[in-house]
Amino acid sequence: MITIMILLAFFAAVFLYVKLNNYEIETGGIFQIKDMKIETNNSEESKIVFDIISSTESMVEPSISILEENDPIYVGEKKVKDTSLGKYRVELMFNDTRFQKSIRKNMGLKKHSIASEMEGAILESLKVAYPPDDSKMVIYFGCNVKPQVIYQHDDNKFEVILKKVV
Repeated sequence: MITIMILLAFFAAVFLYVKLNNYEIETGGIFQIKDMKIETNNSEESKIVFDIISSTESMVEPSISILEENDPIYVGEKKVKDTSLGKYRVELMFNDTRFQKSIRKNMGLKKHSIASEMEGAILESLKVAYPPDDSKMVIYFGCNVKPQVIYQHDDNKFEVILKKVV
């Protein structure tokens, strides 16, 4: 009986934690991205900040690759050559991470050109794809120069900083 009560208390605490943190149960994933904003985008640096919600205490840890123009990228469930993103692409491959509904409506799976106040900004475009493995999600950052990538995270956000290599 005590074991059942402990289990019920545990599940109630998890449910309450998830609800209070705006975790969307139907969206799934261990991590959910609830907002994304480009804080800086100029010829020296681009800084993209993602607000996240986690259903666990673990941290988002994507694999990061820099791809060149002719390297294939995911489009839907297959990899194809797509030169529309720019000369270089930064690929962030996530496990068990999903965009929440509000940001998914704005992003879709198509390419987004990034309006910038300054011509020649590092970040030119953005694209999201879902590889065949259902637990994966990829974000591509299209760049006009090969960037240095800095990834930083804390409990409720992560930042991708693209710096011009001098």
